[in-house]
Amino acid sequence: MNIINNSGKKKVSYPFSNGRVYFNAVTMFVVLLVSVSLLLDYSTFTSLLCYLAFSAIVTFVSFKLKLHLLFKMQRNEVEAEGGLDKGKTEGFEKWKVILVAIGLGLFLLFPIISTIFLDPTSWFVGFSSFVTGTSISEVVLYFYIRRS
Repeated sequence: MNIINNSGKKKVSYPFSNGRVYFNAVTMFVVLLVSVSLLLDYSTFTSLLCYLAFSAIVTFVSFKLKLHLLFKMQRNEVEAEGGLDKGKTEGFEKWKVILVAIGLGLFLLFPIISTIFLDPTSWFVGFSSFVTGTSISEVVLYFYIRRS
């Protein structure tokens, strides 16, 4: 639920459990340590820099997307409590579910399909930087919301 703080800005609460934050923090550290270790031992320094750069990009984009969706989700909760007309949005919600299901299916198939086109180092850098970036963004989101 939105709470208005002293400066008049809407404050957003973190809707998920602390266990999710702990899980993402552990995942981030494990994947970061394994990735850096493997890339230092078996690859070039350029691959390590690409991994760190892609992780930073994924972290930034994922954080912004999660923050936007969190504001939107909590705004929709407030509107639903206000009793706005739900008939207009029901059909749109069904299409959203279908599009999310298609997107999720493509996303789950992407690592398998990408092994055909990418060499193992590029695939590892891309996949591990995605996992690291999304995990970091969840932890950053938690502390950002908690701080504000």
